Amino acid sequence: MSVTSRRSLFTHSTNMNVTSRRSLFTQTSDMNVTSRRLLFTHTTDMNMTSRRSSFTYTTDMNVTSGRLLFTHNTDMNMTSRRSSFTHTTDMNVTSTRLLFTHSTDMNVTSRRSLFTHSTDMSVTSRRSLYTHTTDMNVTSRIALSTHTTDMNVTSRIALFTHTIDMNVTSRRSLFTHNTNMNMISRRFLFTHTTDMNVTSRIALFTHTIDINVTSWISLLKN
Repeated sequence: MSVTSRRSLFTHSTNMNVTSRRSLFTQTSDMNVTSRRLLFTHTTDMNMTSRRSSFTYTTDMNVTSGRLLFTHNTDMNMTSRRSSFTHTTDMNVTSTRLLFTHSTDMNVTSRRSLFTHSTDMSVTSRRSLYTHTTDMNVTSRIALSTHTTDMNVTSRIALFTHTIDMNVTSRRSLFTHNTNMNMISRRFLFTHTTDMNVTSRIALFTHTIDINVTSWISLLKN
């Protein structure tokens, strides 16, 4: 530990071999207080009778610019059942903007699930953007969900876009939802599209709703 530069480096290694059950722990910490940056790297490798788990955590915090970056990676291999988690968080407090990105990839015996979540919150302009993508493939049953939410509080406009594509053993369902709410003119626009193909039975639904609360006019189109 060097107090002059306020930097500390810690390295820990532990090897435990208990009747062929091996556990390896490696922790590395790098703390640089001069630039107010903290870097933590943790690696854990546990081999329990062919059940292997690998954990890698990396945390980077930069307080000087008021920005915090967190990156976490987790890889778990449990008898060919693999799960990979990647989480990235970027918080910029200087511009009052928060960005969150989360990615999760879980492969459990050919049952794959992919989750991606992105959140962008800018408090300065009072605008929040949420984007969520979910891809779940569970034994040839594919489900795709995409959600986008844009909320602008300054002009009081909220836009919601939801897309869901579910393919369940040749039974396909497609859902598309669009919602636009403008609180200033008190106008609501809803657009819904539904395409359901269930074993040669096709159903198509399209709904458009325009509600103008100011003039109290409602238009319904089916």
